[in-house]
Parts: sequence; C-alpha cells; structure tokens
Amino acid sequence: MAEIRSTLDMVLERAERLCAEAADNDNDQFERDGMAAGARLLASDSDFDMSAELAAVPAAHRRAWLGGLLATLLRNITFPQGDETPWKPALAAIAALEAALGSPGGLGQILSEIDSILGQYRSHRQQVRKQLEEAFAGQTAQLQADLARQTGMRMELTPAQHPKFQEELQRHYDQLNDQYRAALDQYKSAIRERLLALVC
Repeated sequence: MAEIRSTLDMVLERAERLCAEAADNDNDQFERDGMAAGARLLASDSDFDMSAELAAVPAAHRRAWLGGLLATLLRNITFPQGDETPWKPALAAIAALEAALGSPGGLGQILSEIDSILGQYRSHRQQVRKQLEEAFAGQTAQLQADLARQTGMRMELTPAQHPKFQEELQRHYDQLNDQYRAALDQYKSAIRERLLALVC
C-alpha cells in the first residue's frame, strides 16, 4: 500500500511540475506579447486602446503581460543625446496605462520628476560640451598653428576636431550618466512596483 501511495505521490508531483512549466511557458509568451504591445503603443498615436488590450489578456497572465509592456515602456525612458525628448511618449503611455488600470494620477508626481530630471540632464549635457569646447579652444588654435607650419597650409579646426576632444567628452558624458542613472532607476522601479501591484 505504501508503494502505491508513493507512486501516486510521484505522479502527482510530476503532473504539478508539468503544469508549473506550462504556466511558465504561457507567462513567457504573454510577457513577449506585452513587450510587442508596448512597441505598438509607442509607435501609434491614437489607435491603441489600452483598456481593450488589457481586457483581452486572461487575468492569470495579466501580470506577465503587464511586465512585458512595462519593460518596453521603461526601456524607452532614456537619456537624450541632443535636443530631442525620447522619454515623453513613454511617460504618456505609462500615464494612460495607469488610467486603464483604474488608478489615474497616482504616478503623476513621479512622471513629472522623471521629465524634470531628463530635461536637466539634457541641459547639463549641453553645458558640459560647451565648457569642453571652450577648454579645448586654446589647444585647437595651437594644433592649427602646428599643422600650418608643417604643411604650409592654413586649416580651420573646431575644438571638436581635436584628437582628444571626443575621448574627453565621452568621459564627461559617462560621469554625467552615472550621476543621473541612479535616480532614474529608482523612479523606474517605483513605476513598475506600483503598476504591477494594481493587477495582483
């Protein structure tokens, strides 16, 4: 009798493992579907119906789907490289997602802080470049004079064309990124936790 019970236990355990693996595979697929939905949301202006998209996801897989969607949106909250504002569509999508989950406005302060931080980052980045160009102006003038003596031709060079400029600029940008990344990552984590808590 004990042997029958242990065999039955083993069969039940194996069935439970198989069900868990199937659920994990389903969750992986729903997470990928959520990522794709996030990409569609960012690519479209008005034809994405967040409430309809959420309603189409089975309740058991909504958290996985939402995790994928958030991964895409949060990945698009990035540091600007120029005058563009690449984070704004992602912030708007997060606000729409929060409203579709039935809790509008709770993330308003965080989204506003992110917008402010990334705007400051952009200004700081422009300031760093300007200061570095000013710092390299004297060295560039000297390089111009040296090249004119060596070649017999006058060349107009900008500080950005100095051989060491790009290396130094990248070093400064890396430091700037490190300063801002920690705050940005904290805000992203707070967004993720709040929105995933709404589907528990």
